[in-house]
Amino acid sequence: MKKILSIFLLFLLVSCNTLENKFDSLFNKKDSKQNPKLVAMPSKNPLEVKIAVLLPLSGKYQYLGQSILDSMQLALYELRADNITYKAIDVGSDAISAKEAIELANFDDTDMIFGPIFKEQAEVIYEKAKKNNLIMLTYSNDMDLTNMPGLYVFDIIPFQQVKKVIGYASKKQYSNVYSIVPQNRYGNLVEKYLLDNAGEGHYNVKKVSLYTASDVPIVRRFTLSEAILSIKGSVKNDISNSIPGFGHPSIVLPEQNNNLIKVMNQLQFLHSSSDPQYKILGIGDWSNYPLTQNVITKNAWISDIPHKAFYEFESRFKDNYKYNPPRIAAIAYDSIMLLSAIINKANNCIIIKFEELERTDGYQGITGAFRLKSNGENDRLFAVYEYEKGQMKEILAADIAFR
Repeated sequence: MKKILSIFLLFLLVSCNTLENKFDSLFNKKDSKQNPKLVAMPSKNPLEVKIAVLLPLSGKYQYLGQSILDSMQLALYELRADNITYKAIDVGSDAISAKEAIELANFDDTDMIFGPIFKEQAEVIYEKAKKNNLIMLTYSNDMDLTNMPGLYVFDIIPFQQVKKVIGYASKKQYSNVYSIVPQNRYGNLVEKYLLDNAGEGHYNVKKVSLYTASDVPIVRRFTLSEAILSIKGSVKNDISNSIPGFGHPSIVLPEQNNNLIKVMNQLQFLHSSSDPQYKILGIGDWSNYPLTQNVITKNAWISDIPHKAFYEFESRFKDNYKYNPPRIAAIAYDSIMLLSAIINKANNCIIIKFEELERTDGYQGITGAFRLKSNGENDRLFAVYEYEKGQMKEILAADIAFR
């Protein structure tokens, strides 16, 4: 019996290797003006697709790495993806630990790399991926990782959320845009995005006020209070001069977590006993923030992923693992769903249809509709919510498919 099984596996390996030779030249085709062409490839193992999952499984961000692994296991079970296996590699929480980890790693039997989370680690791992001719799907949204052939950023890109909520607000006449952002790389990118897209988005950028974030090592710090003070007069003037049917002020707050709460707590000067003639515009899920006592959050508009599927996933995750998953866990679930969707069987081999990674109509996942682009970015379709008394009420549903 063992001899028969060995002969069968040998047959699979020979036929798969023949198929691999057929596609290898296309996969490695290089053009100075284009990314390498994505084509179907057989898996390196005749009975399964194996991914290397590179995550922080120790150190400061261990909880993120573990939540991603837990989510992957849940996805593999729920999707019945028994032809996908993974090996988890601990890359720690910085570039040095990542470099040490991949120097010891063997990718000979690996078909694809998932992870890491952080840009500095991704840049180190990318060099190893290129040498091994492996595509990377990172759980990052750092735009510095785009335009790197064979690498995709898969986390939610905040600028797309900003675009969605500003587009909705401008159609409702809240088109005089102010913003308060940290004076770091992220804040600078938000400012650039707002200025570059004002014409297309049909809004006016009145002022972007930057405050010095704690991660910027400079002597003179422009405090949050000073940043808010710098727009106070203009915003109040806009509010007092608002005319029905014309542009009202909106304040874009592209922050999340504790930074958002700090900004909100210092915007109390906008409070009015009457209905506000301004809109706070945000991104992400505000329902878990202690903002219910903050009067300026009344009727704020927020762009986020569709909540129904995510909350259902969150409930299943908690039932299985007894803790609430961070948002990145849902991203990880969708990465397994994506891989499962591009796998097929042919000629006794498992074929990975890499060209399907960039399907223009995309895929539907826990986080809504998404697709990967040839420059390594991802597109997502967001909903718009109104925040009232700690609840997020959907006021504009996300599209279910790309047009």
